[in-house]
Amino acid sequence: MCSKRTNVGFVGLMWLACAMLGVEANATSNCTITTFDEALQECAVQLGIPQERLEKEYKLLLYPADRDSMCLVRCVGVLLRFWNDTTGLRESTIRQYYQPAPEDHCYRNRTQICLDALEPTVTDVCERAHRSFLCYHQQYGYLKREDRYIPKTALEMKQIQQDCLDVFGLSPRRLDQYQEGHFPDDPETQCFVRCVGLKTGLYSDRDGPNVDRLYIQCESCADETVFRERAN
Repeated sequence: MCSKRTNVGFVGLMWLACAMLGVEANATSNCTITTFDEALQECAVQLGIPQERLEKEYKLLLYPADRDSMCLVRCVGVLLRFWNDTTGLRESTIRQYYQPAPEDHCYRNRTQICLDALEPTVTDVCERAHRSFLCYHQQYGYLKREDRYIPKTALEMKQIQQDCLDVFGLSPRRLDQYQEGHFPDDPETQCFVRCVGLKTGLYSDRDGPNVDRLYIQCESCADETVFRERAN
């Protein structure tokens, strides 16, 4: 049934391995890209925060250390998937939302020093999310308000994989094979990888694999520098 072949190469297989093995199972909304302001608006509604405060504080980039603000930041982080209550800050994802100033050569060091200073005794998830977020918000750069890629969750990936198996009439044993690290160079694997890549926005026939999105989706696969070097 499958005849379409595409040269996914190392990047495609790295992504597929990550999709099978390394995606965090956050229970968040089913979307691919959104903006910081959209997440802010949704969280304000869900948490019952007055619109006036949203306009006069949060949209002006002010996030004081009160309970509502801290939990609002956590909610935004969960929706945009740069925060997880168990694993903490997902830095490759939050970095999408901030642009360092061209003349600033110390932003990474300042941000890391700030994150390192977060005491392990702080166990409240809203406070930890807020303080971690502020390290990027205050030290890394300027907030970018345009759309950014949101990593897929394990549940979303599972459904996408099943849809692609069904489209090409492939055996469920294929998933077991991929999860074991076996990726045969056959038309079925090529079609499956392409299908999942297209449905997740990680691949297009025109541009090939999107390396920036792949690394965000596959943060645990490899060191970023190594990943990008091997992808090129």
